[in-house]
Amino acid sequence: MNFGTGRARQNGGSVTPFEAIQQSRNRESSTAWDLYEPHRRRVTSLILDALPSVSNDSAPQPRVCLLGAGNSNDIDLSELATRCEEVLLVDLDAAALQQGVARQQLTEHPAIRLRAEMDITGIFDRLNPDNATSRLNHSAEIVELAEIADSFSGSGLPDGFDVVASMCLLSQLIDAVTHCFPDPHTALPLLQAMRRRHLRLLLEQCRPGGRAILFSEIVSSDTCPELAATPDARLPDLLARLLAEQNFFTGLHPGIIVQDLRSESRLLPLVANVRPIAPWKWPFLSRTYAVTAFVIERAAVAG
Repeated sequence: MNFGTGRARQNGGSVTPFEAIQQSRNRESSTAWDLYEPHRRRVTSLILDALPSVSNDSAPQPRVCLLGAGNSNDIDLSELATRCEEVLLVDLDAAALQQGVARQQLTEHPAIRLRAEMDITGIFDRLNPDNATSRLNHSAEIVELAEIADSFSGSGLPDGFDVVASMCLLSQLIDAVTHCFPDPHTALPLLQAMRRRHLRLLLEQCRPGGRAILFSEIVSSDTCPELAATPDARLPDLLARLLAEQNFFTGLHPGIIVQDLRSESRLLPLVANVRPIAPWKWPFLSRTYAVTAFVIERAAVAG
């Protein structure tokens, strides 16, 4: 296992408020391996299906990058390590990455590589939820942060991967913004910039012709108690109603994500095809999420 750190923090090395939140969440869910099993099978299967076929033993093996890997409860790393030359796990939380790989007994596996303390937004050092109440109307600051996030290119991640997957990371990025700027209408420019930049990052890290996969929560049983008892076969109908009622996570409407991928000027040249995946349920400790995925084929040649 090869371990590396990411972009140096701008705050002198101290843990940012959102690193602390993410570390707490990872500790809370660290024992949820068995609970995640159905979700893990779905996620692993979609990533394996997206890998290119290898015609012979001498052909290069695929490379995979997982953004927001955390403690890896939602991915069977052994399945990927068997098929891939490299499985790069990226997260803010170094301890969670190490513990997740150790749980799956892959600490010494040569294909597993870790990149910790990675801020892929360029603005995490500037977000402080403690100041939220005094920043309700700071539209100028939001515009400035949106410009930084939109243009950020300093993550230092390698590229050329056959598959790049965002492991329900976009919701965490958006959650960080809404903690700081509670009014979603005021925060909208920043939310849009972060979402589009995240989609571009996924595609930029792919090789031409590779695939990006965005895994994303849509809604939870916190605002839709009936979700936990709804069979997967009925989820599309339930979600259609919830979306019409505006009951979904801010910035994560599946239709808007597809619209970005198919029309946003800097995404459009990178996208050859978008395939939305039917939703499924993810039991997450005391709540249940409705989750979907988008398999995005990167254009072989940018238009």
